[in-house]
Amino acid sequence: MRELPAGLDAVLLDFGAEPDPAVAVRRSAAALRSAMAAGRLPEITDVIPAALTILVQAEIGSGVDTLGVHRALRDGPRRDDSPGVSTPSEIVVPVRYDGADLDAAADSVGLTVPQLVALHQDTTWRVQFMGFAPGFGYLVPTDDDNPLTRIGRRSESRPRVPAGSVAVAAGYSAVYPRESPGGWHLLGHTDIELWDETADPPALLAPGAVVRFTERDGRARREEQRRGHRRGRSTTDATGSLTVLATGPLATVQDLGRPGYAHLGVPRSGATDRTAAALANRLVGNPESAATVECTLGGLRVRADIDLLIAVTGADAPVSVDGRPVGTHGAQAVTAGAEVRVDVPPRGCRNYLAVRGGIDVSAVLGSRSTDILSDLGPAPLSAGAVVPIGTGASGWPSTMTAPADHRLDAVIDLDVHTGPRSALLADVDDLFVATWMVTPESNRVGVRLTRPEASPAPMVVHRADTGDPASEGIPHGAVQIPPSGRPVVFLADHPVTGGYPVAAVLTVTALDRAAQLVAGDQVRFRPR
Repeated sequence: MRELPAGLDAVLLDFGAEPDPAVAVRRSAAALRSAMAAGRLPEITDVIPAALTILVQAEIGSGVDTLGVHRALRDGPRRDDSPGVSTPSEIVVPVRYDGADLDAAADSVGLTVPQLVALHQDTTWRVQFMGFAPGFGYLVPTDDDNPLTRIGRRSESRPRVPAGSVAVAAGYSAVYPRESPGGWHLLGHTDIELWDETADPPALLAPGAVVRFTERDGRARREEQRRGHRRGRSTTDATGSLTVLATGPLATVQDLGRPGYAHLGVPRSGATDRTAAALANRLVGNPESAATVECTLGGLRVRADIDLLIAVTGADAPVSVDGRPVGTHGAQAVTAGAEVRVDVPPRGCRNYLAVRGGIDVSAVLGSRSTDILSDLGPAPLSAGAVVPIGTGASGWPSTMTAPADHRLDAVIDLDVHTGPRSALLADVDDLFVATWMVTPESNRVGVRLTRPEASPAPMVVHRADTGDPASEGIPHGAVQIPPSGRPVVFLADHPVTGGYPVAAVLTVTALDRAAQLVAGDQVRFRPR
């Protein structure tokens, strides 16, 4: 096993040189989950197994205890049935084999369609890892040299693959939990429900689970396949509300996210500028984890339906109450009927509106955050929405002002640590040469960069002798390098796994700074 750096809060364990990497990954992940369940790795939030690796992710800003990780691997019960794994011994998925790509998939490996269908059913599959979308499991055959593993991806990806589609590609089979884009060959579809955020556990599949496909006989019921129970959505008693009058480009509810579900394909999500969100809560006496309204590029207008104490932090946006400027980074008393307005900031991207008591929308998997990638949590706010206020204040704030330094240089420096796959690049130093410019395609998933127009600086090129790397866990703040050579800085709603090299990982402070970048900003990466 190799230990690869992934910033201060994560470590990537590479089992590619083991005699049987899949078994090593599965058993090591079980040992780590057992140690987490026993409280021996208190700072670890997620263990994300993949084809050849395990990403061990700690709470943001806490640092990862690599010695503790090694002790867990050495001493833990390296079994597939250790604590943290709660799946049936075998999951049966009834399929109607009527997929659009049956002929093409069969032809690609020299089989007839009946032979392909029979082989798909006769194969015993195991969930190697989760990713792409909540509940999406990458299934591998348990036997060697299975012809199905030689079926490649389609030459063109479909913009929409229906939920329940059963597919194969690149050595895997899978069932799409929800409608999404996809480039795999479609063999059929199933009615079985793979993902239900109100159930416990929410995913039917989990790493290590065994799956068999059968010809469908009647409509499958998820409850027949799993031993789980329905989970109530926790909420406190609302004491009042805000009415949304306008949202600007995007306004969502965000707390500090939903850690602990990445092994099921669920991103952490939460506030992109965590420091600003936590500060807004402290200024009104809330716990730092309370839900706030995250406003992107201004345009937010809300009406207080009762007397409230509020604070707005983040970018240096003009903030007013009934037309009276009040500024940011200070608590403000707002009377019932008053209108709070957050206008477009001259620099920066996001602001956080905290209300004493916290935003009290229903929680999904323990968090009130809106995840735009996975479509989890409450819908983005819209005009006319009534947002309940809870009772989560933890005492009167010790201070009600926190002046902020909003000065920004023409080029914004982002400090980074070495990433786990920098060796897959022809010259990782090209990342640190000159400046990069933020593109308009950036969002809560990630900041996309390119070189400024007419810049002579190079893109970041993949090595030609490495081939396509296997998908693996993505640490928070990862700087990923796609084949275009244009870096992507992943933010709160980033995917759990990915196949492009992670060249660097932002520091906690740099991650908050990246959350405030807008199109046209120029940045420079600085190695730590």
